[in-house]
Amino acid sequence: MKTGLVGSTKALHEVCGWSVWWDTHIPACKTFDAIIQTELDEARCVVVVWSEASIKSRWVKTAAGEGLDREVLVAVSIDNATIPLAFIRIQTEDFNAWQGHTNDKVYPKVIG
Repeated sequence: MKTGLVGSTKALHEVCGWSVWWDTHIPACKTFDAIIQTELDEARCVVVVWSEASIKSRWVKTAAGEGLDREVLVAVSIDNATIPLAFIRIQTEDFNAWQGHTNDKVYPKVIG
């Protein structure tokens, strides 16, 4: 994962006051799908980062599909990833050149 993505999580929380949840925060005693479903149900926005790794993940595509169905999906691409066919019609911001700075001209496109 690009370090800028981790930095953007901190910025979304500290600068915008938003809560941010990543699937790396699943307790060992919980099931992946139950926790993710709960978080998706509570989310006002679902951000998908299309990367070489995420385009191969059924979990990412499923979570993105939930956001798409609820019309709260925001998509960005990194790694010059090819966006999965089911999501190709959704506007996706190109973050391939982004270095993780919140003052970069592309960053406000996601939070705006």
